Amino acid sequence: MFPDPLLLNATAPLFVLEARFRGAVQPFRIHKSSGIFYAQCLGTPKFLGVFDDAEELLRSACNRGNGRDARAQVHAQLADEKLGRALALADPRSGSGFVRVVWRDENTPAFLIDPRSGEAVAFEPQTPVHRGDVWNQRDDFWARRWNKELRDQKSDLNVSLAWLLATTQERQQWGIFWGKGGWDEVESVARVAAVADPDCDLSTPLVLVAHLRYVGERPTEWECDRPLSGRLKRLLKELLERNRAYVSDRNTLRRVAPTPFHFASLSLRAPQLKLEIEAPSAHERLEARFWMRDWVQENAPSLGRDWKARVL
Repeated sequence: MFPDPLLLNATAPLFVLEARFRGAVQPFRIHKSSGIFYAQCLGTPKFLGVFDDAEELLRSACNRGNGRDARAQVHAQLADEKLGRALALADPRSGSGFVRVVWRDENTPAFLIDPRSGEAVAFEPQTPVHRGDVWNQRDDFWARRWNKELRDQKSDLNVSLAWLLATTQERQQWGIFWGKGGWDEVESVARVAAVADPDCDLSTPLVLVAHLRYVGERPTEWECDRPLSGRLKRLLKELLERNRAYVSDRNTLRRVAPTPFHFASLSLRAPQLKLEIEAPSAHERLEARFWMRDWVQENAPSLGRDWKARVL
């Protein structure tokens, strides 16, 4: 286990109250961290819980300091056991810091939560979580269980942990299988082509996106935030033919919780090929035109007329 700052009272709570939970009145400290609401039980057993649904009334009441409305919402959600249990685990990849694993029962997804950003990604535990165990077992029981799953590099817990720690670009391409070619050529050639094309408007950054939503789907067209010239469209289509991306296994895609956090509301994070191209200098544009002529001559001679010197 990792010493969770919320349990160490490292941060001041929104408020402290006594509320009925599982048939007994217990003392609680209510916290808000990175947009997520937590209930720290000071009774028996001691635990950290995540509210099932950060409702608008609770959020607005806390933000305005309206303690009466906030306390009423907390009482209601605790009485109905509308929360999951949270446990801090050391981040095995960074060597420092931690993530929170949150679960409720076998009918509800478990989550990993980044305590800094509040991002929450779902995963499937290897062993079902029974509702009675959620509150009856001590933290060390759950720590042993999750650490066992962490040791299995193929566990869904590890897949979600890797996604949570991934960069934005890595997440965009999460789950993509390249049946032919790869992203390096797509990114480098498309970027240079946009800069070289005299008809491409780069007064503001150009955004190109190709989505992959289904298993076996291969993108054949790009979405763009502005019209593109015929030569650039043909070049981009050629790149998607030379470099074929697929989603090979939908199970590798991750489901994420919304903000504010809600156990039941999940969205599938589909991968995408995305480029953002900024305005070049005059020297960069000239270099790009020479580079494109050479690349097309060697790799796509059928597009040669589009990129001849007299055209550019």
